[in-house]
Amino acid sequence: MSMMRRRPEIHLHGGIPVVKVEGEWDESTGISLSELVSRLVSAGHVEIIVNLTRMTRSSLSDRVWLEALEGIAATVRTHFGRVDVVASLEQVTRSVCMKAHSALFWATSEEEAMGHIKGVPIYNGGPILTTRFIG
Repeated sequence: MSMMRRRPEIHLHGGIPVVKVEGEWDESTGISLSELVSRLVSAGHVEIIVNLTRMTRSSLSDRVWLEALEGIAATVRTHFGRVDVVASLEQVTRSVCMKAHSALFWATSEEEAMGHIKGVPIYNGGPILTTRFIG
């Protein structure tokens, strides 16, 4: 199986955009994610979920992806928004330990992240809709 680089994918979960990152993290992944989040913020979405559960384990041990996400969260925060990151419990624990004062909010599922955003402990999400940007 070839290790093909994939662009982040986006879908709506209960009206909140979820950006799914798969495979290995590299510079182009960070750039693509940053551009996509900038376009979402320009479209008025200031609550964004980034799903990292399908990233390869080796790329998660690198600090580069965490610093890139911190930069993206800082950009969203300037628009009074937030970025929730969905990752495995192991990833969340490691990331929280690495960065105590973070602009990121962590969750272990999209539903948990939705609950954080909506302010309810358990959130049964709305429909998941695939989307495409044109232009």
